[in-house]
Amino acid sequence: MPQKYGHLANQVDDAQSFTCLVCGANPTGWTWGDLHGEGMCIRCGTPYQLLQYEKDQDGVDQRLDAPPKLNIKESWLPVLKRYWEETEAFTGLATIMMSRDYPECVEGKRKFDEWLDEHPDVIPG
Repeated sequence: MPQKYGHLANQVDDAQSFTCLVCGANPTGWTWGDLHGEGMCIRCGTPYQLLQYEKDQDGVDQRLDAPPKLNIKESWLPVLKRYWEETEAFTGLATIMMSRDYPECVEGKRKFDEWLDEHPDVIPG
């Protein structure tokens, strides 16, 4: 998976030594999606919020010193792990706005959808 916007996602302090919850890459490499601060593991495509903020007492966003936060519902984590174990395929599940800029994500999502069609029992309710 080529990295979008250079290697800047790899420079996020708390992301440098993080282990991906899906594929176990440690440390994982990162590439940006199109949602501010959202990156994805370059090995499996799982999305994480790398840059996180909270408002201070004046209502101004302040960046948090926090590890990457999974950007999917936790109920999907076992599904993504199983998909990775069976296929070792990149999903590219980060937010993208222009599919032509992320053909590997479009293809990854297509293959993941096909796999889900073949395994409807794993889809969280």
